[in-house]
Amino acid sequence: MVRTWPKSQSSFSVIDRPAPPASVLANDRRAGYQGESTMIADVKQFTLFQGLTQREVDAVARLCERATCKKGDCLFSVGERALFLYLLRSGGVELRMTAKSYNADVEIPLDIKSEGETFGWSAIASPYKYTLSAYATDDCDLWQINQADIEKLCEENSHLGYVFMKNTVRTIGQRYQLAREMLIKELQHTEEQRKW
Repeated sequence: MVRTWPKSQSSFSVIDRPAPPASVLANDRRAGYQGESTMIADVKQFTLFQGLTQREVDAVARLCERATCKKGDCLFSVGERALFLYLLRSGGVELRMTAKSYNADVEIPLDIKSEGETFGWSAIASPYKYTLSAYATDDCDLWQINQADIEKLCEENSHLGYVFMKNTVRTIGQRYQLAREMLIKELQHTEEQRKW
């Protein structure tokens, strides 16, 4: 079953797992999807899942829904309820933060995610609100995992939950460092302008 993304960007769609209708399976084959074994191999490539056992990777893979979006689509915006964790199979996604500039909201590019990277980790951390906006820089093929499903899996399997959170904290730390570096550069630039 193909569901249209609930935002105004109608090109974002989700292909439910595990038993889609024949028409969707045909679409999956055209997109290069080879079945459950490929899905498990895809999930294993993401650093967020490094350190999980094969059984745990299998459990995560069963939660994945395939999704696609077109270049320019907004997958989510700052402040929205974080419904999904995303695994980027192909394409690119730009993560933007919102800042005030002369009393107007401005979106500032913070990070670009590419094949094999995850984003939307707010779906696994309270208060479950996206802290950045995500825009497709190319047509994208993704796996998405429902927030409630991954939370339940982490509660049922403490090892999986621990590894997942450890890897998530590493991602948060990297994002913090990136934001800190951007702020320092901006402050240096502002100071240089004041000297003139």
